[in-house]
Amino acid sequence: MREMFDDHDEIDFFFPITDRLFRVEKIFRRFFQAAVTNLYKINMFSGELKKACSNIDLDITSEATPEVTGFFEVTVDGKLVHSKKDGDGFPDTKDKMDKIVKAVEEAK
Repeated sequence: MREMFDDHDEIDFFFPITDRLFRVEKIFRRFFQAAVTNLYKINMFSGELKKACSNIDLDITSEATPEVTGFFEVTVDGKLVHSKKDGDGFPDTKDKMDKIVKAVEEAK
């Protein structure tokens, strides 16, 4: 494509800008996809926890961490019971979910 503009020196400034915009678009797209995926996981977790603790009135909140990705921590009555950051991973297994449910039930 650059060959089409060889006779026009003034067009050379355009290509670095488009390259940068393309990189910014790719970074934004990855960030957006990760945010949507994380939101989906949080909603799935919240739904599963509400089903498992249907007899308890739960107040489930989430907080974005824009400067860091991948944190997922569960706190029950001020006590940290699950932390992806500390190596627990996402609560996507029965054992992990049971540990959180037990903490919720003990706190009621």
